[in-house]
Amino acid sequence: MTSNIVDMDAVKGAGDIAIKVVDIVAPYIPLFDIATKLIKEIIEIHDAAQYNKHICARLMERVIDARGAIEKLTRTKQHNEKKFKDKKFYNTFQKFTNILEEIKGFEDKLSKMGNFKKTLEANLIKQRFMNLTEEFDTTMKDLSFSMMIDYEEQRKEDFKSLKEDNEEMEKVNI
Repeated sequence: MTSNIVDMDAVKGAGDIAIKVVDIVAPYIPLFDIATKLIKEIIEIHDAAQYNKHICARLMERVIDARGAIEKLTRTKQHNEKKFKDKKFYNTFQKFTNILEEIKGFEDKLSKMGNFKKTLEANLIKQRFMNLTEEFDTTMKDLSFSMMIDYEEQRKEDFKSLKEDNEEMEKVNI
């Protein structure tokens, strides 16, 4: 005959662990919400882009990778307890949300920009894109979100996308 007696100490211990993890993760919840919202908006901007679609696609691909990493992090809270306790990790995640905000603003302007009026403007856009993606990639590495990302391949695709959008705009200007 099996016993249906529940070990109340074990139940209490499991409950204490769950409460502890929730307490540790609580400061991150607003950041997760902000990041998730920004990622959704960046994807929507990409989907509605009228111009510079290749560059917008490169930005969207990065944030989709980030979305997966954030979801994995939130679903493995207990396993990542040490990260959540680290103030540097928290500050880096805040920086990450700031970068997402910058990417959103850049992509929004870029997706509506009909043509690169001057070579100088094209160079400024290229430089801004490269700076944003470098900052994004570095922050992804700092958060240990980068395991599934081949950065060298991403850079090659970035340059290809910049070239393609610039060539399309040159055709429009002719």
